[in-house]
Amino acid sequence: MSTEHRAIPYDTTIIPVTSFHLSPLLPTDFPALVRYLNDPDVCANLLLTLYPYTMTHAEDFYKVERTLLWTDPLDENASPIRLNHVIRETRSGELVGEISIKQYSKDFLDESEKNRDIWTVGYWLAPEWWGKGVMTEVVKKVLEEVMIDRMGKREFRVGVFEGNWGSRKVLERSGFVFKKTKEAMYVKNGVSIDAWILEKVVNEN
Repeated sequence: MSTEHRAIPYDTTIIPVTSFHLSPLLPTDFPALVRYLNDPDVCANLLLTLYPYTMTHAEDFYKVERTLLWTDPLDENASPIRLNHVIRETRSGELVGEISIKQYSKDFLDESEKNRDIWTVGYWLAPEWWGKGVMTEVVKKVLEEVMIDRMGKREFRVGVFEGNWGSRKVLERSGFVFKKTKEAMYVKNGVSIDAWILEKVVNEN
């Protein structure tokens, strides 16, 4: 399978997902983004989110995402350094979550792994949509249609906070396998957090 893929402009919707679709963050999304990222149930399992989250944070995040989305949007074979899209309820167009893909941090890799092309996925969803299968479908779509079919990626790894069963179940339903618990993998607000490591490897055939 070819690993070539066409770069996608920032304002292009990527994937329809049943009653939802994925598209880039817009300024009109800022109020919803601020509301959800100040929800304790949402931010409890997010590592890098600022709290309390303000409109200024949303504006700064938007500016950064517009510059980091693709290495070169004019290059048909450009590889994205990261992709961050919001999840929208299609009927209303309202932001209800977020999903991102990027290369797995080499800071978390053993020396023997640092030449491997490992990617990761991160996400959150508004609490009112929990338990409805939304995030499982979104993760599967992004993995299969963007990361595997379009980008040709074959190896994925995610570290979720220990105890975050909702996220772990989403990954396991998407083909990830639990590998181990890594002690003190993350530090949040000065507190060390253990992580569950889950992996997914796609065979070439």
